[in-house]
Amino acid sequence: MYSILLAQGWLEQIPGGALGILIIAIAIAIVLNAVLKSPPFKALAAILQALAARIGGRAYVEQQQLEIDRKLKTMGAELAAAKLKEALSKLATESEIVNIKRRLPSGTVTILFSDIDDWTPIAAQGDEQAFEILQEHNQIVRQLLRAYEGLEVKNYGDGFMIAFPSAKKAILYALELQRTLDEFNRSRERPLRVAIGINSGEPIQHAEDYIGHAVNLAARIQSEAHGGQILISEVVKNLAGPIQGVQYLDRGLSQLQGIAEPQRLYEVLAIAALMPGSTPQRLDSGNLNPSTQQKP
Repeated sequence: MYSILLAQGWLEQIPGGALGILIIAIAIAIVLNAVLKSPPFKALAAILQALAARIGGRAYVEQQQLEIDRKLKTMGAELAAAKLKEALSKLATESEIVNIKRRLPSGTVTILFSDIDDWTPIAAQGDEQAFEILQEHNQIVRQLLRAYEGLEVKNYGDGFMIAFPSAKKAILYALELQRTLDEFNRSRERPLRVAIGINSGEPIQHAEDYIGHAVNLAARIQSEAHGGQILISEVVKNLAGPIQGVQYLDRGLSQLQGIAEPQRLYEVLAIAALMPGSTPQRLDSGNLNPSTQQKP
């Protein structure tokens, strides 16, 4: 009480105006300085600092935990996405195989085998050049398939096995392939020649492949052909029948390796005079008109 009265008496002696405000500010500063330096306040400040540090550390730990959780969730999502991508890729591959199985012609199928003739001198030109030639050859073979409903069964080095739903389409494809290769060879110093053999039958469909006598015979017929030549079995000739602009040349009986009975083979040629235009043009597989077949 005495202190309050003393303070009131002291305050009454402070002059007014700016000088009075200055005196009061100095007095407050002196009091705060004394309080801040007092042992109780220092102890309280230490406690508050420790508490703040503890709270700050806990907040830091919580922040780090949240960051770890976020990273784990991200990693989990990425792992799940990778597994999903792998599963989808596997599913797409299986679907593609199923689709191939579904699209493979069934019943009576015409099998075409092709092979680059005399590949050894081409390979001797160097790996890079030989690979480039092989890629160009593969592109030509594949780009014509869709127009004739051909399906690539397999590619073995410098050759192909292709299936067709009809003998006519296989013959027309083979002629178009040889014509395209002839155009390709015009700008080449060393021509690229392909031997083709065709046979029809009812092969066994195994996964995305065919096996059986009809396939073996087609492969053996191809091995009898030379570069630029198309040889077909008598079955193919009979199934295809007369085709406008096409002639069958009887090449007689051939004893093929691994085939018990001799096989009558026919060479397929385009008749330039019966083809549209002055040079052989592409045969339309959708409009086939009969004509008399010719023999030498």
